[in-house]
Formats: sequence, C-alpha cells, structure tokens
Amino acid sequence: MKLGVLIFAILHHARGQAYSPVVIIPGDGGNQIEAKLNKPSDETGCPTTSDWDRLWLDVWSLRGQRLRCWAENIKLIYNATNRMSRNVDGVQTRVPGFGDTSSIEYLDPSWSAWVLADAGNYMKDLVDHFVSLGYVRGRSVRAAPYDFRFAPHSQDAYFDTLKQLIEDTSRVNNNKPISIISHSMGGLFGLHFLQNQSQDWRRRFIHRFIPISCPWVGATVQMNTYASGYNLGISLIDPLVIREEQRSYETGVYILPHPVHWPNPSHPLVTTPYRSYTVRDYRQFFNDIGFDQGLDMLNNVVNITRLEHPGVCSTAVYSVGVDTPSGLKYTSGFPDNQPQRIMGDGDGTVTKSSLEYSQRFLNEPGDQHRVFHGLNHGKILKSQDVFNFLTNQLVL
Repeated sequence: MKLGVLIFAILHHARGQAYSPVVIIPGDGGNQIEAKLNKPSDETGCPTTSDWDRLWLDVWSLRGQRLRCWAENIKLIYNATNRMSRNVDGVQTRVPGFGDTSSIEYLDPSWSAWVLADAGNYMKDLVDHFVSLGYVRGRSVRAAPYDFRFAPHSQDAYFDTLKQLIEDTSRVNNNKPISIISHSMGGLFGLHFLQNQSQDWRRRFIHRFIPISCPWVGATVQMNTYASGYNLGISLIDPLVIREEQRSYETGVYILPHPVHWPNPSHPLVTTPYRSYTVRDYRQFFNDIGFDQGLDMLNNVVNITRLEHPGVCSTAVYSVGVDTPSGLKYTSGFPDNQPQRIMGDGDGTVTKSSLEYSQRFLNEPGDQHRVFHGLNHGKILKSQDVFNFLTNQLVL
C-alpha cells in the first residue's frame, strides 16, 4: 500500500468517518460469461458439446480455428419480428459471480492471459484499493456483472437483481447508502437503472453515482466494428472472422455515435472514395456494408436510455489527452479492409465530445466532473490518482 493511501485511510478512520459501500457495474466485455454447448453435429470441426466453461474471456479460444468456433458460439440471433435477440441454438449462457467481484477482477484468470501482459486483469487493481481501505469483497465492495451483449431493454431480470443487490448490500452494511461505480458502457446501464427507480428509493439507498469513462453519446470506433470488424489491435485475430459476431450484439448499436445527440452531426465518421457517412447516414451506411438489419437494431435501442439526470448526486470521471479515433478513412476495399484512423482527443477509445457530454445533464447541486489527463480507457482503472479521488467521493 502506498504511503499516501495509508495516511488517508488512517486519518479518515481516526475521525470516525465511514465509506459508502460500493456496487460496481462493469463495461462492455467487462465481466466473464460462461457457456454450455449441446449443439447438433456439423462439419465445421468445432466442439458441439461441453459442460459449463468460460466463453468470455478465454484468450486461448481466440487463436486459429478456435476463433471461428468461439465467434459462432458467442454471437446472437436477431428476430426482426419481435426485435429481440437470443443465443445460437444449442448454446446456453450464464454470468458467474453476481454480487462477488471475481468475475470483474480477472476476465481471464488463466496463465495464458497473464503471459500476454496480464491481459485478463480488468478491475483487480481497483478492488484491491478498496480492500486496502477496509472494504470486504462480496460484502462492502460488490459487483453486478451482466450479459453485455444485450441492451437495457432486454435486461429486466438483471435490473431487478441489481436492485436487490443494492438493498442487500445496504442492509448488511448497517443500512449505509450505496455508491454505484461504473465503467464505460456500464455508465449508461447505471443511468438507465437509476432513472427507473422512485425518488424515495434513490434517496434511501444511493449515496452517489460515479460513472467512469462513459461513452454517453457513443464511440466512433464502433463504426469500424460494424464495417470491417475490430480486433482491438490484436494481430492474431482476423477481424473479418469476428465481424458477424460483433454485429450481432444489441449493445453494438447501443454505443454507436448517437444519431440525435452526437455533438457534431455533420462531421464525417467514415470516408470512402465514393462517399462519406455521418450520424445522419445510418440507413445508407448499413446498406453499403451489407447489414440492413443494423438500422432496425439501432432504431430499437436508440432512445431507451434518456440522457437526463438520474436523480442522485453524480460524479463523472474521465480522461482526455490520448489519441482517439474520431473518424475512419477507407482508401480502398470498403468495407472489408481496415481503415486509416483519423485521430482526435479522448481516452483512446471514446472521444472527448462523448466523454464530456455528461456536463449537459449532470449539472444539479452536488454533481461533479473530474477530468484526468493521459490515461487511456482501461488504464484509468489502474491509476492511483483516480483511486484517491474515488476514495474522497465515498466518504459519508
């Protein structure tokens, strides 16, 4: 434990001050998902049966022929009639560790992930910081993982259990109000959840809402995902192999640049030798990439989370000063080739204009906005400066 953290903790305990218990809502891809297979035999060579095993994340499954099998198992099937999505036939999924933190600390706890620069470590450092302050895993710092493939309109059961988790966490911590800390897309889920609770409930159970690095009005890099597939910069992964899987998620369109709220609607997000696409051109964009279904999926989710105040004191935390895709330029081979990325300001994943959009609606007395510099979208969860700031926000 660093000396500054130790002194801070000692001073606050000495003064008799207490911390709010914490419930964490992770971001897109920010917790484990398990799958059980019972699929008909086929000629792909992929396993068709298995007991429960980790589907996300397992870095070993993202190599070679395994990648194609993995993408087929994790993708969703969209029903255009009822506008709902489901798993592929023969695939059951579940989210482990609800209420615990294990599922968000390490997405892949295996040795293989550790060798790859500790690639599976997501929130281990953050949870360790809370424990250093006296928090207890599974009691005063807890996690609310979810199936991040599905957008909020498909998550009624999740939001019910999240409400129960918050009430239970308050009860076992002497009825203290809870702070919801979220990362990335989890901020939109947290906002959606809070807006659907009564003011009396929020007043009783919530101390503060702290969204970190939230893409309030989307992320330009999602256009890359839909057009060409996005391999997160991992050269071993063929983006075209995972493109269909990435397009199938409800949350994929949920965090596209917002067709109504995007701060500069005339700014070209994608440029090709033949035309450019802005947020006003989604119909043409989806048609030109051969994914007409995408427009219906987008229209189905675009207004489900209102960019309005959640009814609790809120602190938006984000970082800028990192080169971030603000546009994509295709010189040839659109959409199958990878584009040149036109860089702007942001956190490496989300542009500054989307990160700071919270200033337009989180503006009630008691709300705060804390901007760090030079921390990318993931590193913000591993910064001692951020941890110290969060600690101050949690003092009751």
